[in-house]
Amino acid sequence: MAYVSAKNGFDDPKSSYRHTVDENGVHHVSGVYYLNNVAFRFSLNEQKKGYRMRGRISVISPSSGRVLKKIGSARRKLTEKWNDDHPGEKMEGKALERLNIFSELNVNSLDDEAIKKRIAEKAAKLFAKNAAVINADLKEMGAAAQHTASQAAMIYKNEFLKTCCPNVTDRTRQQKFQWAR
Repeated sequence: MAYVSAKNGFDDPKSSYRHTVDENGVHHVSGVYYLNNVAFRFSLNEQKKGYRMRGRISVISPSSGRVLKKIGSARRKLTEKWNDDHPGEKMEGKALERLNIFSELNVNSLDDEAIKKRIAEKAAKLFAKNAAVINADLKEMGAAAQHTASQAAMIYKNEFLKTCCPNVTDRTRQQKFQWAR
C-alpha cells in the first residue's frame, strides 16, 4: 500500500534529517524529505571553497524505492545527446545516472533551519517539474496500492487466515463466522 500522510515536509513522521560532524570537523547532512507522499532523498557535505554545503536531492520512486528515472521526451533527449557524443558506445554504469531525476543542492550556511528551507524549496521544484513522471510511477503501483487497510484486510483475509492458522479448515472458519453473527 502506498504511504499516505496528512503532513508534508519535515513535519511528516517518515521524514528524517541528520546533521553530523566527522572527526575532522567536516559537516554532513542527509535524510529523506516527504512532499505529497513522495520521498526525496538528500545528502550534503561541507565544502572548502564556494558554497558552504553542496550536495544532491533525488526523487525516490514510490513503487520501487529507487531513484526515479526520466521518461518520455526528456529521456529521449538525454540518450540522443549521449549517442551523438559517444557514437557506438552503450550507455552503461555511471552514464545511466544522468537519467535519474535529481537536482544539485547548494546552501551557504551550516544553520539547520536554512538547510531545511533550501531542501524544501528544491523538493517543491523537483516535484513540480517532474509531476507527470511521479504520477505515472504511482499509477504503475496498481490497484493494490490504492486500497485502505480495511479493504486490504477484507480482500486478503482468506490468504492471511491460511498462513496464520493453517490447521483450521475453511469449514470451521465459516461455522465460527456464522456463530459470531
